[in-house]
Amino acid sequence: MENKSISFSTGNLNINDKDISFHSINGNANNVNTIARENIGHVDKQTMRLLPKVDIVYCFRTIVIGIILSIMGFVIAISSNFFIVLYIGLGLFFFGAFLLFSTIWLDAVLGLNVAKPILLSIYGVDAIRVVVQNIYGGNNLQFFVRNDEESKIPEFENYKFEKIYSVENKNASASGIDDIEKLSNLKDKGIISQEEFELKKRQILGL
Repeated sequence: MENKSISFSTGNLNINDKDISFHSINGNANNVNTIARENIGHVDKQTMRLLPKVDIVYCFRTIVIGIILSIMGFVIAISSNFFIVLYIGLGLFFFGAFLLFSTIWLDAVLGLNVAKPILLSIYGVDAIRVVVQNIYGGNNLQFFVRNDEESKIPEFENYKFEKIYSVENKNASASGIDDIEKLSNLKDKGIISQEEFELKKRQILGL
């Protein structure tokens, strides 16, 4: 089949003649999830909240907004003696600094999960977690998309094909055993020598 790529806000879903992979744009560029098309099983979809970008981006975003409001509030306070905007800006700045500290130390180092719920409640979007189960017990294909992108999720069952390699291997093995048995009979009858038998057997076994 011709290679197919479906773009989501969280990454790209690539489909080729062997496997299906999701290349995430969130975090590490090597964050790729893959499943062989012959291994496609049941598909689960779960609704949840998602941060489209890495956590630290939203921490800095809050800090920057706080700095901008603080500068504006300072200018307003000088001209009109109105300090509310300045206080709001300073509050956002320190709140963003707290989120940054929590993300780097409390969440990442200590595993306390302090900043994540706060960031999800402020910046999170409704999303769908898609899990394509591996029927042979390997890694599942898992990725996230926004709610408004659900219609772009393909029907994975349409891309599944039966695993035929094991059958071919079994047939090849059975054929090789039959050939070795025939050679053994020829050796026992003295038609071929022991050296010829060993040579032919290694050729059949691919040694």
